[in-house]
Amino acid sequence: MALGKTVELAGDEVAFGDLPAALSQKLGHPIRYAEQSEEEARKIMGDDGLRMFQFFRTKGYHVDIPALETAWGYRMTRFPEFLDTVDWERAQPKW
Repeated sequence: MALGKTVELAGDEVAFGDLPAALSQKLGHPIRYAEQSEEEARKIMGDDGLRMFQFFRTKGYHVDIPALETAWGYRMTRFPEFLDTVDWERAQPKW
């Protein structure tokens, strides 16, 4: 039970450059990754969004997932498994 406890939330590490192949396979059409400059990120997300962008690029989150699994008593979902749970037909925009 997590009541009254701090719970770390995390996912397995997936590089931005690896996402297009995984998503392309699930969606059935090519997805490409285009990295944004900091100025582009600022225009879209503002200063707070840029700080978040910089944090993910330079530090990111580091969590000991095996230790969390031991502490909570169950295996956490990995990214490829998560992709299998998404209803990709429903998730696609209807443009």
